Formats: sequence, structure tokens, C-alpha cells
Amino acid sequence: MNSSWVIALPAGVTALTDEQGRVLVAGWDAGLALRNPTSAMLAAVEHLSYPGATLPELTRHFQHRSPGELSRFLRFVRRLAGLGLACFTCLGDDGALATLEPTAPSLDLSESFSPESSYRLSRFAYLHRIGDLLVLETPLGPARVTIEDSRVLIVLAELRTPSTIDKLCDRTGFLSTESATSLISLLAIARMITHVTPDGLPVEDDNASLRQWEFHDLLFHARSRLGRHGDENGAMYHWAGVADPPPPVRPNYPGEAVSLFRPDLERLAEGDPTLTAVCESRRSVREYGRRPITAEQLGELLYRTARVTSQYDADIELMDGSVRMGFAPRPYPCAGALYELEIYPVIQQCGGIAPGIYHHDPLNHALTPVSADRRSLDELISCAASRAYVPCEKVQVLLVFAARFSRINWKYSGIAYSVILKDVGVLMQSIYLAATAMKLAPCALGLGNSDLFANAIGSDYYAETSVGEFLLGSLPEHESS
Repeated sequence: MNSSWVIALPAGVTALTDEQGRVLVAGWDAGLALRNPTSAMLAAVEHLSYPGATLPELTRHFQHRSPGELSRFLRFVRRLAGLGLACFTCLGDDGALATLEPTAPSLDLSESFSPESSYRLSRFAYLHRIGDLLVLETPLGPARVTIEDSRVLIVLAELRTPSTIDKLCDRTGFLSTESATSLISLLAIARMITHVTPDGLPVEDDNASLRQWEFHDLLFHARSRLGRHGDENGAMYHWAGVADPPPPVRPNYPGEAVSLFRPDLERLAEGDPTLTAVCESRRSVREYGRRPITAEQLGELLYRTARVTSQYDADIELMDGSVRMGFAPRPYPCAGALYELEIYPVIQQCGGIAPGIYHHDPLNHALTPVSADRRSLDELISCAASRAYVPCEKVQVLLVFAARFSRINWKYSGIAYSVILKDVGVLMQSIYLAATAMKLAPCALGLGNSDLFANAIGSDYYAETSVGEFLLGSLPEHESS
């Protein structure tokens, strides 16, 4: 902890003394009590209120006191920081430069810092706007840094290459050695910058496992899991009262629907192979039979895996009342029973159904034509075929899974896209098992073109587009017996 930093309680955090004499420091989701505080501790806590105080200023309250009393108070400050109940501001000659706000208890304020070392901006650090603030964040550590002075952006630009404190002072023209040291130590503790070896290599790259992570993957992982950020995660219903809950079933496309085959589930239950047999024999198949999959087979597969099995409304209890929301369950499990995924069969070869892009209406179990544009169909088939190493002309049916994002975003915060991808995996496995039981050729794909698909169906990319793809066809003759 740098002695020149200003330590303060962030906005929204208050310090009160209760009936038992304890000091209670509390924010909206965390709190900490200081039991049996001395008069010096009470004065120091009061000093933490806006605009805060530096460590030497706080220490003055403990003059002529026992060393243990000061140590106890400093431990309390560190615990406040770990709970996000204290922040640290670096000062320049003209005022505040940047403020570090801890977002989890794992922040290490004692992390080593060497003024003589070279530093470089971490490849995982990123700058973005939150309201009217410019905020620097990273998936590497439990802290965010708010830029208080726009000239700090010059410092960050200089740190794109290795720099020492002396070089930063020379190049920026506004930092003193003391303020540069204070700023660099704050950025280092927040993991926004990394030490650089004499060979010019970032020390963070010494970790072989970390070196294999790409920026966007690690950010997605860290932000959709608990542990390193202080943002809200889970079923927060932030859009309740702002927008109506999205419908449980997507409105139908215009056009004449193609009714699909509905199998007898009781007969299937008696004649299907066992779950163990299906699980053990399931595999990805990238070869197809001379006769393509039929409309009846496609209808049976979609009925087994993706039809609406019931409909109901339920009251969602919220902090300030309740909201009525509709649900339409399907055979596979889904986060919050929201069923945001839509299935679009892109048909190139299917006995009984003309080529084109269709939408599966899960409520009426029918295919509605979306586009008969041959160019769009060919582009989607070509993209999928290249990912599966299958000749374009051999592809029979491509199932595109699209997400209605608002159906998930209306309820979930922080984990919405993570939840969607989990749902895609569940649906893929359900189709794998059903296709295996039906002796079809299934193959999930790991990548697709969401812009291409949104253009093909004429959707708003941010409202609905593809999040998964699955090839389906008839088994080769030598495997179908």
C-alpha cells in the first residue's frame, strides 16, 4: 500500500456506530464491523469518509498509542479493501490521477513493486466507459481502476512498450518521480501492467498456462464466473418494469408452414435402443448415404428434441412486486426454463422438403419458410461444410441454433451469454442422442458465421442470430444396417 495514496470509502459506502459501540462499514452487498474501537480508531474511520486520507494522515491518529492498535486498524483497512469497501486514489501534482477499487477479497495490496524495474501494459488490460467514467479493467485480478485525469491515457500509451519510471517522467512531461511511482505501483497492484525482464519480455508470460489464454477468452471466463469482479451475476431481472418479458415462443414468420411428422412416443419408448447403448455408440458422422434424410425423419428428430411440451404463465416475485411471465418447456433442460434457442433448418437435400432456409415452429411442430435465396443458402452450407471438412454438395441439412438474446438478457446479468452457450451444448447432446437412436448421421460444429446468418434471415444481429450449428443427414449404407 503506497503511503501517498488517498484511502477512502467509495460512494454508497457508509460508516456508522451501532448501539454496542461497533463501527459498521457497509455497502449495498457487503459490510464489516470493527468491534471495541478505540478513540483513535473512531477518528481514523471518520477520516476515511470522503475525500479520505493518506496513510501518514491516518497514522497521526495513533501517535502515542501502542503499535498493536495501529496494526489492528490497518488490518481493518485491508479487509475493507478486500470487500470493495475502500478505494485508493493516486495523486499527481494537480490532483487525482487514478482510483483503484477492489472488487474481491483476493486483492493483494502488498504485491511487490520495484521503482527501478521496467513495466509494460498487460495484454489483458482494457479501457471502457461506464456511465461518465473511463475504467481500466483486467481479468487477471480483482480490481478496477478509474481514470481521474485524462493525461493518464498518455501514460498508458507509453506503456505499450517497456518503460521505466524515469522514462515515463521524461516522455509524459507532467509526472514527477513521486507521482509516477505512486501511479505505477497502483497499476501494478491492480494487474494492469506487468514487470518486464531484461530481455524485454512481460513477466506475466512466464506463466505457461496464462500464455495460452487469449484476451477475449479469459475475459469471458472471469466475468461469467464469481471471484474476480464485483458486478452483479445471476437472475437480477434488471429489465423488469422497463420492458415486457419477451414471449416464450418466437412469433411465426409469414408464409405457408410445412407440417412435420409427429411420431408415437409410446412406440418409440418400446422400440428405441437403451440410453446406455445410445451413449456408447454416439459419435460425429461426416459421411452420408446416397438417399438423403427424409421429411419424416427430420420431423421425428425435431419432435423428440425441440417441440413445445406445455405452456404456462407464472408470477416472478421481485423486490418491488411481481411480473407475469410466459413459459413453453421443451424436452431438453434450459436455464430458467426460458428456451431462448430457435432452430433454423437450412435444407439442401431432404426428401419431401424443398431447399431453403426454414424456421422450426416448436409450438405447432412445423417448418416455416424464411428465405429461398439460393446465395444465402449456399453461403451457409459452404461455411458449415468447411468446418466439418465435408464437400458442400454432400451436405443434407444444417441445423442452425439462434438465440433470442432478450429472452435471456431480461432475466440474467453477467452470465447471459455463458448461459446461452450451456443451453447450446445441452441441445446438441439431445440431438446427438436422438439422431443416434434414429440411425442418422449427426455432427456438431464448433464455429459458424453469425453475421452471415443474421443477413440470411434478415434479423437484427443484437436481437437474434446464430450461436451454434449442427449437420444432419442419412447414415452411409454400410453403417445404417
